[in-house]
Amino acid sequence: MRHTGVRARGCAHLELGDAVRDAYAVVVARDGTMYFGQPGAIGRRLPDGTLDAHWVVLDEPLTPRQLVLGAENETLFGALASETAPLQTPRWFRVDVTAAHVTLDEERPSATVLTMSPEGLLYYSDGGFVVHVDPAGGPVTESVPFPQDSPTGLGFDVDGRLLVATRSGVNGYVYRIGLDANGVQTTRDVPIMTHGAAGVRVDASGRIYVTLTAEHLAANNGMLRFDPGAQGGVAIDIGGSMDGATTSLDFGHGALCPTDLFVANDRIVRIATDTAGAAVPWH
Repeated sequence: MRHTGVRARGCAHLELGDAVRDAYAVVVARDGTMYFGQPGAIGRRLPDGTLDAHWVVLDEPLTPRQLVLGAENETLFGALASETAPLQTPRWFRVDVTAAHVTLDEERPSATVLTMSPEGLLYYSDGGFVVHVDPAGGPVTESVPFPQDSPTGLGFDVDGRLLVATRSGVNGYVYRIGLDANGVQTTRDVPIMTHGAAGVRVDASGRIYVTLTAEHLAANNGMLRFDPGAQGGVAIDIGGSMDGATTSLDFGHGALCPTDLFVANDRIVRIATDTAGAAVPWH
């Protein structure tokens, strides 16, 4: 089913303040439900204001670092990192939203960042590649090789190109990748150079928001916005903690205003913008 992306009127400008702490991932559902990752748990805030910081408790000391919803909002996908062994291979998981049941995916254990394509395919990093798979099952397809850089964020722009934020030493880049009908790379534009790219998200006008790695948070206020055709990025102050990378962000939808951008940076920080987020399968 293809969703139109119609947004509710009378939306709320949500300010969570200190109600949520130690948040490392965030995604907003079509109705405005917000899911967020914390050490050992996944929390959620319902459109009626009900907040459950430990909606799903994980069996292992793992922290969700990325979250994305399936197109029907029935399944939550994410990448987990170990708190006790941060260099340990990350884990990939899914949550049945109705049953609040989490399943670790042993077949794809090395996913670190992930996103959903306009066609509803799950793209994620796997070693030196960005690969994709149908979340309902099927073979994994290698889409884009990244043998030297480490992908830190994934998204899609308004033209359907795959956006890959990478980190190489102290530098960061955002690549725009053209894909064929099979999701395999056909073109790769000259990358946008940033100061340590982490998460990436796009608004409906094509502006790219890039969160930054720990070394560059304070110097650049935590996030940069790249406008189409402009040279360089605009620094945006996201507040919150400045002691770690902010890799997860999402625009509001449903009960949450679509021009508000939410960033997981210890707290869930709301950034007011003037443009709604670009269409994504889960909105």
